[in-house]
Amino acid sequence: MTTAGKVDLAGDGFFVLVDLLEEAKAGLPDEVPSPLDDRFSEIASAYRKADPALRQQVREQIPAEYWLPLLQLSDRCAEWALVDKDPRHLEDGLTAYCLEDFRFDAHENLVHLSRLWYAGKTLHADTVEIFNQVGRFGSPHGLQELSNFSARPEEAKSPRSMGLEKYQEGGHIRFRPRGAKGSESPVT
Repeated sequence: MTTAGKVDLAGDGFFVLVDLLEEAKAGLPDEVPSPLDDRFSEIASAYRKADPALRQQVREQIPAEYWLPLLQLSDRCAEWALVDKDPRHLEDGLTAYCLEDFRFDAHENLVHLSRLWYAGKTLHADTVEIFNQVGRFGSPHGLQELSNFSARPEEAKSPRSMGLEKYQEGGHIRFRPRGAKGSESPVT
């Protein structure tokens, strides 16, 4: 059962997750944070609090069509962390990876992870510890992928090394593929 402020993944909470992913797949709001981000944060928290068997069940039931929306939600968590100057939002972003379980395109996973890494480093968080701590809520494969990313040389984890550039929009730092045209100039 789902009540205000509490998601139960053992009850109808999984359907709340699917509804949120369907909404994300249809198009994400420009505003960060948005009510969608708040709802995802509640789901991510419930997932981290669930027992390992339920987490595995939830992971296995997420269809492939929702893997990219999970990575996009992770990007939003990185941006939210930068807006709030609060690295706790990185935990929700990494939880999206626990749910997606590195089943989408390997390179795309790294590109999206670089945004979380950037946010953690910008906020002077212990990014390696956060990646490893949250990674334990995923599958052994997911934990290994997060550990492998953390172990890469620093320059190989940057958004720039993944083909992205930073830009300012509405007072937020965002990322786009290098060379793409945007409304405002890149941030140096």
